[in-house]
Amino acid sequence: MKILVPRLNDLLHLHHGSRPRLLAFIYLIQDLDVLLPSLLKLKAFGADVSVFVCPGIVKKSPRVVKALEENGLKWFSHSRWKWFTRTLPSVLGYQILLTAADTSAGPHAPAHELVLEAKAAGLQTFTFQHGLENIGLTYSDAEYPAGSVQFASDIVFIWGQVSDLHPAVSRETKSKCISVGCPKDFSRNIEKPMFQHKGRRLIVIFENLHWGRYSDLYRTQFIEDLYSRAREYPDVTFLVKPHHAGRWLTEKRKGKTPELKNLIVADPRDPKWEPYTAPALIAMADAIITTPSTTAFDASKMEKKVAVVGYDLDLSYYAPLACLRASDDWRQFIDETLDNKQLEFISRMQTFLNRVSLSGDGASRVANFILNGTTQEKAPTREESPSVETKRDRLPERVLGRVRDQMVQRVANARGRAGWRGFLPSLRALRSHIMTWLSVYWG
Repeated sequence: MKILVPRLNDLLHLHHGSRPRLLAFIYLIQDLDVLLPSLLKLKAFGADVSVFVCPGIVKKSPRVVKALEENGLKWFSHSRWKWFTRTLPSVLGYQILLTAADTSAGPHAPAHELVLEAKAAGLQTFTFQHGLENIGLTYSDAEYPAGSVQFASDIVFIWGQVSDLHPAVSRETKSKCISVGCPKDFSRNIEKPMFQHKGRRLIVIFENLHWGRYSDLYRTQFIEDLYSRAREYPDVTFLVKPHHAGRWLTEKRKGKTPELKNLIVADPRDPKWEPYTAPALIAMADAIITTPSTTAFDASKMEKKVAVVGYDLDLSYYAPLACLRASDDWRQFIDETLDNKQLEFISRMQTFLNRVSLSGDGASRVANFILNGTTQEKAPTREESPSVETKRDRLPERVLGRVRDQMVQRVANARGRAGWRGFLPSLRALRSHIMTWLSVYWG
């Protein structure tokens, strides 16, 4: 019984020959930009790549499926054991699992659960630093202290050096980290949807004000400065892009948006804005203003003027990018955009990029490490066909105990809740781990 899992997995992928079979998991819309370049490199290097797209993403964002199909990647989406309302794929028959974001934090729970199942079934598991300020790696707060956020995957691909991670990151997490640089592809031609505006310049504003890090003062000042500058600069078009999941400006904020001809809000719920992705908007814009987020990194890579709204926050991690702490800072940044000043911004952005990420082809490093165990930037030769060694040294003795312990722990965590409020979470936890056992034994 102890060797059933790896042996069964071997039998399921024997008929696929020597090509390693890799399963990628897309759970969030933004997962596509993180995974796609590495998946294309892996396919080019000889891996047999399949992509599971969660059913909700298929419905919400047709562009995800379109991008996979246009790049010749196999994808599928289905519910396994529908009577359990289960939407995760079976991992049996694969050798490698690649996720965009695997942490023990709630937003990444499905990927984290899938990684645990994959490890129990004998797969090698890999995940990414999916953003600039990544919980458990480069960012910490009261809700997600860096030392408490765990990664189940064997390897975590990070953008910068291990020594530059948050000081509170655990030793276990650091031991899993491999520096590759940002794997996203900024060199490809970005499809720009048609967008007509009458302003001299287009400034795109990115907001993720749903995040708990912001004070009420920050949110109030942000909205006041945005609306006031739109009135003050009628010849500039301000296009606001709310976070597609948080939707603070369009749903959670109380108050109406002023009706100004030069102020446009791209409502994430409106299907017409679905093609206007962050990369597309950055490419279209003359300048970017953003709350602290990966947008600042992306804009810098695309050599677009960018400013980060700071107010009462410590944004030393974003130095030396422009930081807006008062209304006059907004005015100065907009004036410099109208004057088309660029050289100083490019110098700042390059300094910032060199500090937070390795340069070079991150996706190639990812593919080479997964297939060859090295980050060297070259494709394997035909004589060096890709191979994957399953880490069986730790599986036979520990797999059953690990799955059992996880089940007991999750049910125990839910047990403390009183009455019916605790009953349903306990059932969900139990169901989750019944699925893990079924996946291990019967696939």
